[in-house]
Amino acid sequence: MKERILADLEAEEAVLGSILLDPSCLEKVVAILGENPQVFYKTAHKAIYEAILRLYQEDQPIDVVSVGAWLKKKQKDNLIGGLVYLYDLVDSTPTAANVEFYAERVREMALRREMIAVGREIVELARDEEEDVFEAIDGASRKLVQLFDGQKTELPPLRAHLLRTIKEIDEMTKGERKGLASGFPTLDYMTGGWGEGDYVIIAGRPSTGKTSFALNIAYNVASGGCGVIFFSFEMTETQLCKRLLAAVSKVSFLKIKSGALTDEEMERVVQASREIENLPLHILYCPGFSILKLKSLVKREKLQNKSLKLVVVDYIQQIAIDGKRESRQQEVSEISNQLKLLAGEAKVVVLAISQLNRAVETRQNKRPLLSDLRESGSLEQDADFVGFLFREDESETETELIIRKQRNGPTGTVYLRFIPSQQRFIEDDERNKTSRILMMEV
Repeated sequence: MKERILADLEAEEAVLGSILLDPSCLEKVVAILGENPQVFYKTAHKAIYEAILRLYQEDQPIDVVSVGAWLKKKQKDNLIGGLVYLYDLVDSTPTAANVEFYAERVREMALRREMIAVGREIVELARDEEEDVFEAIDGASRKLVQLFDGQKTELPPLRAHLLRTIKEIDEMTKGERKGLASGFPTLDYMTGGWGEGDYVIIAGRPSTGKTSFALNIAYNVASGGCGVIFFSFEMTETQLCKRLLAAVSKVSFLKIKSGALTDEEMERVVQASREIENLPLHILYCPGFSILKLKSLVKREKLQNKSLKLVVVDYIQQIAIDGKRESRQQEVSEISNQLKLLAGEAKVVVLAISQLNRAVETRQNKRPLLSDLRESGSLEQDADFVGFLFREDESETETELIIRKQRNGPTGTVYLRFIPSQQRFIEDDERNKTSRILMMEV
């Protein structure tokens, strides 16, 4: 069976005939088709469009005679069969008024041909058994994204960005938060809500509650109706669910672990379970997962679920990487870079937990610095936000979230209280109230 030609030759003729009839419409055509003659299917049409573009760039008149002369000079006149074909294009085009309609049609067919070409490349990737399957999937995903992004040829005027910005500011003054809220008011005040593409790192010394804090945020985001995936490289789904049930039910975590619950406490845990099970929250225990496999899963989920807004990774240093690198620092740097790319490609917030190196333990002042990120490499460079959980004493509940880096906002401290029996963080309202006043005065 003969394959159908994916081209609308009449639309191609109408576009070129319109330009020859009224050269002023070329700018409209370029805005839709760009400056690549390959967007046309027929060889003659590619040659004519190339000639028109070159004449325009050289500030030369565009008409049948000038286009014919340029093609003859470049020894390409044989591709169109002489001037007669150019005159036929003009004669068959009564008006240039509909040039944008025909240009859109030409663009549509060109895109379909590109889809077929990309599809063939993806088939070849699938057939190459020497290629890691998740690397092949990631490569296929990139090709599709490039195909889509490559069509964004129009440059919107600055006015469009300004109007959108003013609308966003107006919504925020009315209490309508634009970014992704963490559920911690002072943190959200300082960030304005995390935006699509943000790469957030939460780090801290052992036993500061990093996992619980991330789980609290995941629950808060999901409670707002946004999709969340929580990748755990250390704790199983059951272990995390016990922490989550403690936080939501406010029943002792130790009692939940041991099963020593009263009837009333058991009822609260069951009620919390019913509440949590209806949330768009997915928890996945994934020891040994590679960064490519993680990216592939997130992108697949995003295609199926547009409400996915947050991806939590617990924690960076546990993610595997395909192939060997010269050092662990290089591996972590590459993982960090891939997480940042994932945030942008999937249009989600990636919140990753990180360990600290041992240098912080040797200092008298143990408040973490950016340089304390373990195998830091590019972690601090890639991240849009870096916050450190800190407590002076493990037995205390007073906790500081020290914001050492924020690409789009201030640094500072959010004061929290950790309730270990419930695996839950709450804000220290009095200390944060003072902190907010100071920030407003700056």
